[in-house]
Amino acid sequence: MTVAEFFDRWLTKYAAQRVRSSTCQTYVWAGKKIREILGNVPLSRLCLLHDQRFISELAKSELSGTSIRYHCAVLKKVLGHAVKWQLIPRNPADAVDPPAKNRFEPQVLSPEEVGVLLEGCSEGFGRTKLGLWVLT
Repeated sequence: MTVAEFFDRWLTKYAAQRVRSSTCQTYVWAGKKIREILGNVPLSRLCLLHDQRFISELAKSELSGTSIRYHCAVLKKVLGHAVKWQLIPRNPADAVDPPAKNRFEPQVLSPEEVGVLLEGCSEGFGRTKLGLWVLT
């Protein structure tokens, strides 16, 4: 059984029956990358190096650090059930450190930039809304 086959089985036999449909949809979203990167690997041969490659491949994509962490968490959860169901002896994802979360750093406009922005807006309600937005 491959990683992709097990993921599909886990999704239908376990997750779909125990979590909200919106959560299940996020598992499906993460599963696309799991299948793409690890799908053909036999579950019994999955090891730490595969998980590290998974993270490396995700890092090459345009996913944020937070999204990569989520994908790693889903993979760890899925493989945890493979251990529980005695399909593999241990979870290789337990030994992997996912990347750090992205820190949000807001960009604040200078007073001059705000003036230029407001000058570029047409008169009326749109300009008023933009002015209120800038003040908040």
